[in-house]
Amino acid sequence: MSDSKSIGNVIKEVRLGLRLQKNDFAKRLKLSAGYITRLETGSAVPSLELAFRIENVFALTQRPLSKLVIQAAYDKAREGIKGIPEKFEEVKSEGVKVESMELQQVGGEFSIPIELPKKLFLKLELR
Repeated sequence: MSDSKSIGNVIKEVRLGLRLQKNDFAKRLKLSAGYITRLETGSAVPSLELAFRIENVFALTQRPLSKLVIQAAYDKAREGIKGIPEKFEEVKSEGVKVESMELQQVGGEFSIPIELPKKLFLKLELR
């Protein structure tokens, strides 16, 4: 299952768990129902900002969407690089020197800079 598909499945589960129709869900997020369909089917991927908005509007304290969006960006950034922990959450526990695990926002973009062994540097771009 692709990352966008699993993110879409979580969005759909959230919506159905709240017993909301797509139109009502979309209205509360100030989005179109068509865009919700694209998110749920995996043909569109939410930005980190949208993931946070969904989590905040619907009080999702476990942050299921933002974690998936960050993991997808981490997976893309580490493609072809060996010796890097598979899960973003494992980066700190693997002794990797992390410049900052905090999101940095410049304009409308988010990033998480991670300095890896062998002078490698990952910058997760989260739009």
